[in-house]
Amino acid sequence: MEPTYNIIKYTKKIAIANKEGIICGWNLLKKQMTKYRTEFLPVDSEHFSIWYALKNNNDEIDKIFLTASGGPFYNLPLNKFKDIKLGQALKHPNWKMGKKISIDSATMMNKVFEIIEAKKIFNIKYSQLKILNHPKSYIHAIVQFSNGMSKLIAHNTSMKIPIFNTLYNHIPKRNKPQILRVDLLNNLALKEVKTKYSLILNPDTVLEENTLK
Repeated sequence: MEPTYNIIKYTKKIAIANKEGIICGWNLLKKQMTKYRTEFLPVDSEHFSIWYALKNNNDEIDKIFLTASGGPFYNLPLNKFKDIKLGQALKHPNWKMGKKISIDSATMMNKVFEIIEAKKIFNIKYSQLKILNHPKSYIHAIVQFSNGMSKLIAHNTSMKIPIFNTLYNHIPKRNKPQILRVDLLNNLALKEVKTKYSLILNPDTVLEENTLK
């Protein structure tokens, strides 16, 4: 808390990745940021995704869904829990993380923290927050608006993506880091449209001659 609080007055933009400071002292941090007109950017992947979905959007929020992989024991029967070893709990299926957050993820406590975090950052009610299981961890947040529209944010399980997009998305394209894209077909269960012929020539010419099936 202390270094985070103290740095606010020296910067116009602060990106916070840790949950502890937000959960324990958000009121203090928010007051300090308001005083010094410092912009806050959430870097935790779920909250970054919510923030990204809400950019330039004035529609009323109906509900926000945070996703959880379920951790390493998602499909483990309850009668097997007594035999769990520390090494198993530390082996997250999708993310490479430190020991504490890996254990918190295995027990789902991390998602409880993220609900508290989201409530504070976005100033919404707990009744507007919900957790959905998404074992592949590619969809990080879904924002549902009262007008019937929904936005979902998906990206690979790399913190490079929220870090880059909160701090450095204004730099020229040539300087952007190499980031793996989400495999939409395999990871989001989308399917390609099958065609009778491959479009290997001029697509306009081929489409005039052949019918898509």
